[in-house]
Amino acid sequence: MKKLLVIARNHMDPSWRRCFTAHYTYRGDVIRPYSDIEEELIGQHLDFMEGGDWKYGIEQSLVLRKFLERNPDREAQVRRMIERGQLELLGGGEAVIDYNLVCGESIYRNHYYSIKYYQSTFGCRPAYVDCPDAFGLSGQMPQIFRQLGYIAMTQFDRVFKNNRPVWRGIDGSTVGLWSAYRAMSHHYPDCYKYTACGACHGDGCEMCGGTGIDFSYDYRYHEEPRDGREGLVYYAGPSCSTKEYIERFAASDAEENVLYISSEETRHMDCYPTMLRALCEQNGVTLCYMTQAELMEHLNGEVLQALREDCVPEDMIDPRADGNPVATGCYTSRIELKKKNRMLEQLVLSTEKLAALALPAEDYPHRGFARIWSMMAFLQFHDCVTASHCDASYDELLQVCRDIYSATARIRKRAMQCIEARTPVREMPGWRAVLTVNPTGKAWDDVPQTVVVRDKQVFEGVELCDESGRALPVLSVNIHNNALDCSAEVQTRLALPAMGVGVIYWRPASCAAVTCEREGVIENEYFTVSADGVYDKKRGRTVLGARAGALSVSHDMGHAWGRLAEESWRVPLSDSEACVCRGEGWQALVLRGGYTDPERSITSLRWTRELRLYDGVDKIFCRTELDWVGESTHIYADFPLHNVDRGGKMVCEIPYGRIERCDGSMEVYKQLGIEDEWAALNWVAAYSQTENFGVVIYNKGTPGCRIVDGETLQISLLRSPTVLEFANEGARDHGRHVYEYAIGVEPCDGDPAAFGLRYTTPTPSIAATPKAAAAVEGSALLCSPTTDGTSVQVTAIKRDEGGALIVRMYEAAGQSATVVLPCGMAAVEVDPLEERVLSEAIGTLHFRPFEIKTVRLVE
Repeated sequence: MKKLLVIARNHMDPSWRRCFTAHYTYRGDVIRPYSDIEEELIGQHLDFMEGGDWKYGIEQSLVLRKFLERNPDREAQVRRMIERGQLELLGGGEAVIDYNLVCGESIYRNHYYSIKYYQSTFGCRPAYVDCPDAFGLSGQMPQIFRQLGYIAMTQFDRVFKNNRPVWRGIDGSTVGLWSAYRAMSHHYPDCYKYTACGACHGDGCEMCGGTGIDFSYDYRYHEEPRDGREGLVYYAGPSCSTKEYIERFAASDAEENVLYISSEETRHMDCYPTMLRALCEQNGVTLCYMTQAELMEHLNGEVLQALREDCVPEDMIDPRADGNPVATGCYTSRIELKKKNRMLEQLVLSTEKLAALALPAEDYPHRGFARIWSMMAFLQFHDCVTASHCDASYDELLQVCRDIYSATARIRKRAMQCIEARTPVREMPGWRAVLTVNPTGKAWDDVPQTVVVRDKQVFEGVELCDESGRALPVLSVNIHNNALDCSAEVQTRLALPAMGVGVIYWRPASCAAVTCEREGVIENEYFTVSADGVYDKKRGRTVLGARAGALSVSHDMGHAWGRLAEESWRVPLSDSEACVCRGEGWQALVLRGGYTDPERSITSLRWTRELRLYDGVDKIFCRTELDWVGESTHIYADFPLHNVDRGGKMVCEIPYGRIERCDGSMEVYKQLGIEDEWAALNWVAAYSQTENFGVVIYNKGTPGCRIVDGETLQISLLRSPTVLEFANEGARDHGRHVYEYAIGVEPCDGDPAAFGLRYTTPTPSIAATPKAAAAVEGSALLCSPTTDGTSVQVTAIKRDEGGALIVRMYEAAGQSATVVLPCGMAAVEVDPLEERVLSEAIGTLHFRPFEIKTVRLVE
């Protein structure tokens, strides 16, 4: 007998055209949040399940948490439906986040807290990972997904067009790349966007049942076509009614077909399950409801078994290491949110390390970090950090950023107080001590640290020294003289050991002397920098041509997702003023300029660029401040390559790895416009084909990059889309912006990931009290693995539920590596869920190229 396999699920955006929980007013209507609509949808599907065999999938634990927070009395019903196999928990994580714009740890935590929540609350976990609506999939996802216990993906969109059934990542791990779409015979979607109630305009009334939403539209419009549907806010729907589809199936030669039912907001008609069953009975078709996991096993069982046995034939493996780019405007739109995300994820990770190493195990704030990572997952949702959301959602996300910062600061303060209490601090009469920490696994002295100092009296400058009394350079001072106290952010350089503590002494002083002169050059032991370019003294050649770091503008007609047309013009911008400033231990080339072009919709653009060198540091530190008003425009920082003959190819950092990419030659899924950029995390490089060096640009949250004409490496700073489809006028990004990036010249087999991590990781500081070493318990250095001299990076240190230290590391350069643990320290390798032990206790860790390891430290 013919069998109809029915799969039902919903793609529930926590944020996009609406906020997650906040109401907002737009054109006179109150726009209710997605949590209101999700509440209606989940509730309706639970009712369907109670009345029959209906099955339904929920993508994200964030959505289910919110539903049960608002409907606590339905938790028992949810648990019952899960136990009956009717409610499926899909592996989208806390939220279906973007996999290009976040660091690897954010990906792990997104799924870690989701799986742990499902296990502790419902006694189960998702069988497969779920990536609907993805704007890209980076090349380490197969390894990460497999480590998290997922063997295949149930759904993905836009990327890997015409894919083979298995995906191999850059480390060699494989994961199933099947999607329910591949096997479906009929997709029954509905993407109607609900509007405010016409009677109360969203306030809530009897007409709308108090919801403020006009829920009158549902799936009846596909089953009973009627006039007037053309005026609805509607952009997708099925090609035929359920009745027509089942009749066609019954008349065909097929013995089995799939009916895939999904929506973004739309409610089903309350009688839909009853109608579906009646139609199947009338046409002699057996109705069979399935979860997506059941469909995967039913249709793709042989592939899944081959993955489990690690014997996948080579011709089944897709040759592409990652599925990018797509919707590349997402790498730059609302750039401030991307910068905040980069800063916050490193701030949370460094705080987690300090809390794990400094606080007593019983005081480790497990629930506090769970709350913080849940907020991070919402921020990193694929319609949030990518900036395709409405202005009201942007305001909600900025509030989330502030909440993450304050929650993290409270934990960090406690941890720093514990570190300060056990750190010996020498007393130096007339000086005050500040303690600072390096929370990375590598020693550093090449990145300036910022410490905060405070006094009751007004001061105009500071003087610094180290514990031996040796003067430290004051690289910059930002003073805030308030009514009750005075404080300053002071930038200096102090050599800090890996996972180590340093003490800086300070006292008020007069302002540091700074000299300025018109034009000129700056230079240190490594570089000479001028308007003519960057000369590398070590290699004896110019590596960047004239206008290094200068701005350019280009045509960018499109929406928040990306361009809709090729660039029709591109203009390099010239600086109109230049001067050289010199201070203690530093020198800077400062350039200013302005540009307007009403015909190209550039109303105003003014900028100040600074290229700074520090004594003894082999990097050039750049800061660009710009203020602008314009439309349909893209602004870049240009780095003209000189003696770097890479022919348009470059290497980008991706979560937990690096990958070579090229200028537009890779087949991509161009659904959303012109795809002309790639995403890079902390760094992007253009290496020479003939010699062992390349130019590396390090960034702090400006991920978009490309090579133009094989000659210029461009970092994308901001874009101003004109096509504004729904309450997102703020996506134009008008106003003041500040960008920081650094330039390095590295060997081809170098380790830019090490500096990239140092560059984006904050160094916390706290006022220190003098105390003798004999009175201190513990050590001034934090006891944990370090990876100096290797290509292995320590990305996370935390405590598991039993109080043991968990450390995550990965090999960053694509080569084998070995880490020897400190004397007396051993580790067992565990899975990222910290549940299964994968090795015996060992003192040496061996890494394959790009391998990620999670270890539990043992006594």
